[in-house]
Amino acid sequence: MAHRSAPDEGVLNQSSPFVDVNLFTSDIALREAVARAGARSAAADLQAFGGLVGSAKALELGRLANDNPPRLKSLPAPGISITYGLRLAANQRDSVDR
Repeated sequence: MAHRSAPDEGVLNQSSPFVDVNLFTSDIALREAVARAGARSAAADLQAFGGLVGSAKALELGRLANDNPPRLKSLPAPGISITYGLRLAANQRDSVDR
């Protein structure tokens, strides 16, 4: 029978959570490319942006966006007002539900 780890044993094969990482300073290839392109003057702005997009809040917003894909709300045909089109769609939806 295979050995099962007890709940108090540490998990050794799992990486630490990927949060609060500066995505600019942690990417050596990107920093080198910025330097090669002669954009060293933008390094401070890129470092600030890298911290912003690698923050726990930004990553959570990305997760929420992936969990809630956009839903299409089509507009009525040209020449029909949006409010009339929305009433028309609601009436059609009500007639289908009956």
